[in-house]
Amino acid sequence: NDDKIEALERLSATIIAVENRLATESRTTAALDSSPVSIVHRARKDSRLLHCNKAFLEMLGEPAMEPLVGTLPERVLYSSIADVELEFRESSEWMFEEAAGEWKDLMGDAPSLVIYRGPGGRPILARMRCVEVTTAYDEPFILIHVEDITDQRKAKLKLELLAEHDELTSLM
Repeated sequence: NDDKIEALERLSATIIAVENRLATESRTTAALDSSPVSIVHRARKDSRLLHCNKAFLEMLGEPAMEPLVGTLPERVLYSSIADVELEFRESSEWMFEEAAGEWKDLMGDAPSLVIYRGPGGRPILARMRCVEVTTAYDEPFILIHVEDITDQRKAKLKLELLAEHDELTSLM
């Protein structure tokens, strides 16, 4: 009889542990999905997209996550100015100059600059921060925070130009 009681206690403890894990996963998913910061999970092994939140989808102009699941970074990132649609090339060259040499690998201590394919193919300069996550129950993944810095960098470049150039006299 003691063996049966002990077995029931172990089973009860296991059920409680599973319920707690599910509750934690539910809260974590709600936090991820409701965050105003673009967040992406990519598999550490091969960089395929596992999950992303609504903010990331909105930044890209994508209506749903499902078509992105399983895709590689190249699906949403520009690798060179030659990939950019003609209508955006001239106005986005500066982004590629800023990002040149920044993105070597998904992991790293320093933020990386990358260029995403935005709505209609419009390039988006973004700061990407990556953290490797290892869990006991799932494959290792990379948690990526993405911040659109296009407008911020445009304003900085304009201020730098204005600091060296007089619009009234056109003198440098």
